[in-house]
Amino acid sequence: PGNLQYKAGYSFSLGAGIFLINKKQWQLSAGLHYRFASMDLITGAKVDTVFQARDNRINTVNSVTAFYRPGTGYTYQHQFHLLQMPVTLYVQPFASKKWRANLSLLPAVLLGAKALHYNEGSNVFYVSNQQYQRFLLNSSLGMQYAIPIKKGKKIWVGPQFELGLRNMHQSVLSRKAFFQSANISFTIQ
Repeated sequence: PGNLQYKAGYSFSLGAGIFLINKKQWQLSAGLHYRFASMDLITGAKVDTVFQARDNRINTVNSVTAFYRPGTGYTYQHQFHLLQMPVTLYVQPFASKKWRANLSLLPAVLLGAKALHYNEGSNVFYVSNQQYQRFLLNSSLGMQYAIPIKKGKKIWVGPQFELGLRNMHQSVLSRKAFFQSANISFTIQ
């Protein structure tokens, strides 16, 4: 339908990790995180009716009870639930104890999604999760500042930028969708 209009949503991640290597100026950790992410899509009017939606590119026929027309006037929130397994390299430049940079590789499993699929043949949007890859790969880059909370413990706080390295859509779809977010991270260590 031309250019789709997306607006940033909200996201959060909660998890735990362990240090595999813990040197004075660098550390390597691995963990397990649950991640929720959302974004809003501007669509047209919602139509409540049963509709058989055929998508030959992903070889599916969906019986849907409602669909949305292209246009403006309605906002639909896409929601994604992921299980991420981050491997993170932390570097403390110049032996700094207050600052550290981090670089992560985030393999992930898409646990579930509530998202609209655009069917080009019918020129409608409807809820379907069949167009998404189950396995994703993201990367992140960030900088954190240490705030002491009690003897030997710190909260590391700072900006984190995450970018998808693998298209979220199945390869047979012509559209590309890559995960991206800007966050404030909090790490207790």
